[in-house]
Amino acid sequence: MSDFDLVGGEVSPLGAGQPIRIGWMKGRSRAYTLTSRNPPGKSTISVVINDRCDMIVATVVLPHDRPAMIEPGVMEFLNGRTVLHWAEVALGI
Repeated sequence: MSDFDLVGGEVSPLGAGQPIRIGWMKGRSRAYTLTSRNPPGKSTISVVINDRCDMIVATVVLPHDRPAMIEPGVMEFLNGRTVLHWAEVALGI
C-alpha cells in the first residue's frame, strides 16, 4: 500500500521494509528511490499503519537519496500528539 501515484508512480525499493509502531497502531515503513520521469524528489519513505480494518498511509518525498537520515524524525512526528489525535478523530476512536 502506498500513495506513489501522487509522486509519479515509479519507485525502486532501497531495502527491506521494517515493522513500526505509531501510537497504538502497527505497520511497516520502507524507503524507495523515485524512478519516474521528472520526479518531485530523489527518494521517498512510505509508512503504512493500521487499526483493525482502517489504514493510514504517509508518504514523505525527499530531495536527496538518504532517507535513513530522515526516517527517525518522520517516526517522531507521526508519534506526536497532533498526528495521534488526528488519527483518533479520523478513525472514530
